[in-house]
Amino acid sequence: MFLKKDLDALRGKVTELEGKVRKAGRDMAGSIADDPNVWHDNPAYDEAQREQGMWNGELERYRKMLRESQEVPVEAAPDTVGIGRTAIVMNMTESGKLYKYLIGSFMVLVPTEGLASDVQEVSYGSPIGRILMGAKGGDFRKGVVTGKEVTFFIARAE
Repeated sequence: MFLKKDLDALRGKVTELEGKVRKAGRDMAGSIADDPNVWHDNPAYDEAQREQGMWNGELERYRKMLRESQEVPVEAAPDTVGIGRTAIVMNMTESGKLYKYLIGSFMVLVPTEGLASDVQEVSYGSPIGRILMGAKGGDFRKGVVTGKEVTFFIARAE
């Protein structure tokens, strides 16, 4: 699931990678333009072929992600943490230190414009995102982040 901004960025990434695969193909062709029989023992050809394989693998990974993705609207459930919403939480493991997390797409490809400097954007699939998703103001949630157990108090979602 992707917010529109990240789904648009994912489409842009696919287009960018398609261009890189085509360029590597042109580089391969250019390295043997004078004599099509010199593809062996040709470092320029070998490098272009390596790059084409690398970019093609990356392209297929992003295409698969795009095929399986869907755009999700910002969830509007009152005071419930969801995609596109900001959770104001106190980390009880850190003596109640206050954090603000904007719950983003499966893969946050583009930072949200105008995001306040005290707000961290996290994927809904990240450890923090998984702990917070579906929580309501007043809830306590426990989970593991970077190998440490944490307890969050959800002050509110906006």
